[in-house]
Amino acid sequence: MPADVLRLGDGVELDRGAYELRRFDRALKLERIPMEILLLLVERRGQLVSREDIIEKVWGKDVHLDTDASINAAIRKIRQVLKDDPERPVFVQTVTGKGYRFIAPVGELADPIPENSSRGNGTVRLQEDAIASPVRDNGTAHLALHEPTPVPGIKRKLSARLLLSLAVCVAVALMAARFRPVARPPQVKRIRQLTHVGTVIRNQNLMEMGSRLYFMVTENGETQLRSVSLDGENILPVEKPFRKFEFFDVLPSRNELLIAEIVHGFSLTEWRRAVWRVPLPGGPPRRVGDLFADGAVWSPDGRTIAYTNEGDQSLNLADGDGGNLRKLATFPGVPIKPRWSPDGKLLRLSVMDPKGAGISLWQSDASGRNVTRVLPGWGSATRAWAGRWTHDGRYFLFTGLQSGKRNVWALRDKRDIFHRDGTQPVQLTDGILDFHLPTPSSDGKTIYAVGTQQHGQLMRYNASSRQYEPYLDGISADQLDFSRDGKWVAYVAYPEGTLIRSRMDGSERVQLTFAPMRVYRLRWSPDGSQIAFEGHANLGMVHQVYLVSANGGSPRLAVPGSNAEQVMPDWTADGRTLIFAGSDTAGAAWALHALNLKTGAETPLPGTLGTDSGRVSPDGRYVAGVSVPGQNLIVYDIVAGTTRKLAEYANYPCWSPDGKYIYYSTVAAGFILPPEKIGTFRVKVADASIERAAPAPAFLLTGSWGFYNGLTPDGSVLLLRELGTSDIYALDADLP
Repeated sequence: MPADVLRLGDGVELDRGAYELRRFDRALKLERIPMEILLLLVERRGQLVSREDIIEKVWGKDVHLDTDASINAAIRKIRQVLKDDPERPVFVQTVTGKGYRFIAPVGELADPIPENSSRGNGTVRLQEDAIASPVRDNGTAHLALHEPTPVPGIKRKLSARLLLSLAVCVAVALMAARFRPVARPPQVKRIRQLTHVGTVIRNQNLMEMGSRLYFMVTENGETQLRSVSLDGENILPVEKPFRKFEFFDVLPSRNELLIAEIVHGFSLTEWRRAVWRVPLPGGPPRRVGDLFADGAVWSPDGRTIAYTNEGDQSLNLADGDGGNLRKLATFPGVPIKPRWSPDGKLLRLSVMDPKGAGISLWQSDASGRNVTRVLPGWGSATRAWAGRWTHDGRYFLFTGLQSGKRNVWALRDKRDIFHRDGTQPVQLTDGILDFHLPTPSSDGKTIYAVGTQQHGQLMRYNASSRQYEPYLDGISADQLDFSRDGKWVAYVAYPEGTLIRSRMDGSERVQLTFAPMRVYRLRWSPDGSQIAFEGHANLGMVHQVYLVSANGGSPRLAVPGSNAEQVMPDWTADGRTLIFAGSDTAGAAWALHALNLKTGAETPLPGTLGTDSGRVSPDGRYVAGVSVPGQNLIVYDIVAGTTRKLAEYANYPCWSPDGKYIYYSTVAAGFILPPEKIGTFRVKVADASIERAAPAPAFLLTGSWGFYNGLTPDGSVLLLRELGTSDIYALDADLP
């Protein structure tokens, strides 16, 4: 009979009888489904195991679940427990598009050897007169036995004994290093909700000062500053230093804040972040020279500021008074949220791929000469947002997005000689909440983070009552589009990101796409047979245009083989051509493109360079778009090949059913524009006259693309209301 206990590679044991996985006699936690898949892979080691084999083994043949996501999550947990790098696997190899293969050597463990055996406890008995000496073979040290040369005299005997003692010491040291215990992994023992306001801003820093935590919330459409005690007992308002501002950092001495005042740039549609120092507990703010930054952080000694700016691929330094500006390092994308290590030797940040394909962690030493990626093995399937180091510098805490969920991770940076450490980060959270901005407490026992649950409610503006009211029963639907005959609606389920089509009353509902594909913007074909949409097949891939039958089936790329980004597809009136905004492979040089669906020929439309979105008029003559930079609303005449500017700031352009007006939103710039210029507007194409069609709502907006703004078939304004929650949570952590 095959042994119940198998040795997997080096130091890992799989006890099939006990249903347990161990490393050096320490039990490893693995849930049922990952354990079943691991048992199957080990049983068929060296062989290709397809996803179909896994489904049949774990769930059976007649299954109606999202097994792809479950298999992906299970394989990820197996690799995490085994400390296996997917880029350089030792245990589980992925065969793209086929399945998985277990590649580590597997051996059966024999029964324990009796103590009185000549091989007791696995040691080798040396003959009384033999000498053991260390020998290096292929880089590995081991003991070799030599017969001593019989030389008379006490000195030769002492030399032999000394050599033997040295060999034993070397052997013991090597064995101790090889079999030293694995460091206890970090873990979260309890999660406590500190606030219950529901509107904590999730992309703003948290600041622990004394016995309170400072944060920002949205109330009545305005950004407010609040503080909460570390036990969550009370929340207090804090006077804002400016009407529109952001948190950056707190001085290491804890007596000054580093903040940004949001001010107008060189035009109405441009804003900048002016950096200020604000004394605590009170006092007038002091401008930091002429410094403008999108993100900034103090050095541990409080003398230097590291900062980044949007669109700039460099990390920069400035003195504390804003002088002596200089570039430190350049990255392969746009760096955001820089963090300084407690010892001042490293700067770590997130880098956004210039084509929007992902966000990854990078770092630079203090000299700027050593720029490296922190977790190269994570690949583009994971997005990593920079967090913060613990105060002792032992762990770096950050958030990672995998399989549609954002969790807190801990990467151990400091190691000790008495324990072995894994090179991969440890996932600390796994639940219904998405976490943002992990901030360790000063005592290292708690991690503060913003936890969110996403959900939306579709709202329609009733022009008669001047009120917003639920539409289509208030479903959580994003990016709606309606068939030309008015019988069908297609939308993106929020926050799942899947494409759904149904009758207007919700009947005959069919899901057309499935995870990991995510859909963003969509349009029905004129004949109602197809839907064109913008999406990506996997997280980290560029957005491209797909086509799918309205009756279901596999989505297909509209432009096979292209690596360029493609967004906001739309149809010409005859349904023979797709119009979309496309970039070059570098993510720059945006323009409108026309795709002939019969011939497959794709050509840029002349005169549209610098346009990153497009909506075709009902008669097919014009395309409404938004220019970059500047965010101006333009209309392009397809026949004449000319462009006109219609409005100074715009988002989400869409045509009225009669084609006389273009509707657009300014809500995204609500923090910088005056109240009368915020809302949904419409511009008359004939004379460029503008009027407000709907005011900005009193509630928060949401959507997979920031927020959603559209029209019903009768021309009423549609918005997606934020019904999710966003609060601060305290994660009681054990960070050994």
